[in-house]
Amino acid sequence: MIGVDVVDVERIVKMNKNGALEDRILTDGEKEYLFRKSKQIVSGRRFSEYDYSLAGMFASKEAALKAMGLGLGIINVKDIEICHKDSGKPYLCISAEALKKTKQTVPKSIDLTISHDAGVAISVCIMTY
Repeated sequence: MIGVDVVDVERIVKMNKNGALEDRILTDGEKEYLFRKSKQIVSGRRFSEYDYSLAGMFASKEAALKAMGLGLGIINVKDIEICHKDSGKPYLCISAEALKKTKQTVPKSIDLTISHDAGVAISVCIMTY
């Protein structure tokens, strides 16, 4: 199954006023990763790496839900964690509880990619069973 999601970074920034979105959707590990990102806006860019990374995580969780054939609200989005290898490559961790609750089988493989530029973030998630 394939899931794709594209988000407008500005919308995510507005949704995250006072950290509201982070608290609702991010695990502690994701917050740790995000807080290592710079909140400084580089000259010529509209958003910081922090903003782009948050939008990428949001898009990734949505893409993962779509690849699972689910929508928002079916499981807690904190049961889907966006992790990163030392190389920076993202990968997906889905809790056993979420799989059990949705009666999903454990995927044989999960591929995840995230990209962001020009005010948008996109994620593609491919799960094979």
